[in-house]
Amino acid sequence: MKKYLAAFLFCTFYSVLVAQVCYNDSPCMNGGECIQYSPADNYTCNCTGTGYEGVNCTELIVTPTPTSAFSVISTPLVCTPPCNSGSLRLVNGSRSNEGRVEVCQNGTWGTVCDDSWDNTDAGVVCRQLGLGTSGTAYIRAHFGEGNGSIVLDDVACDGTEQFLVNCRHNSSHNCGHYEDAGVTCPACIDGSIRLAGGFNSLEGLVEICSGGAWGTVCDDRWDSTDAGVVCRQLGYASGTSIGRAYFGQGNGSIVMDNVDCTGSESHLSNCTHITDHNCCHSEDAGVRCA
Repeated sequence: MKKYLAAFLFCTFYSVLVAQVCYNDSPCMNGGECIQYSPADNYTCNCTGTGYEGVNCTELIVTPTPTSAFSVISTPLVCTPPCNSGSLRLVNGSRSNEGRVEVCQNGTWGTVCDDSWDNTDAGVVCRQLGLGTSGTAYIRAHFGEGNGSIVLDDVACDGTEQFLVNCRHNSSHNCGHYEDAGVTCPACIDGSIRLAGGFNSLEGLVEICSGGAWGTVCDDRWDSTDAGVVCRQLGYASGTSIGRAYFGQGNGSIVMDNVDCTGSESHLSNCTHITDHNCCHSEDAGVRCA
């Protein structure tokens, strides 16, 4: 009986000792789970989900930050300015040839105040952008208000300048962005031609630029001599005339009628023709070049 009582007391004491190791005085820190083994000092800490690691969950897990390709460069990076001072762009127009005028200054874009803004100033903008030599001026933020600095005010071009910043102007202003200036430039250069609606670049409806807009040619008296002038203007050797809107009907104005080229002209607009017509777009002229 004494033997069994001694064994019972030993096991009870041992169980209390075990309990004290893992629960009453757990060696696992930061919320780690203590898992007890025998003998009493044999345990392990489950650190899963604690953010710590190590025998007793005391070592903070540090996740390395991915290194970008640029951070390994020891020399400073020099950023290229988004624009070159004096350059222009048109913003917020429905087409590429119109919009709010923005000027680059010190690598950032700014706007132009509409005080004294007129068609002469607009023409300089269009020339600088390679969109002809004339332009229509718009005021009162016609193309929406910009942001950033207002770079130019009281612009007064004489029409000969190659760059808008060369025009007389003030850099200080009394304007708000509701006065941002805009322009519309010609969609094309008068006298230029293009072919539209063909199956390849050698053929199509003849369109000619007049007044900054594309128009068509009536097929009255249209022949291969006229077609040859068109094709040579476009850089081809010869051409065949095609009428009755074979390549589809155009839109806009019918610019030329009764065209009568001699064949020596370098531009179709130099051929004898009339601008008043009795045509409709079902008579639009076309060519096939060779």
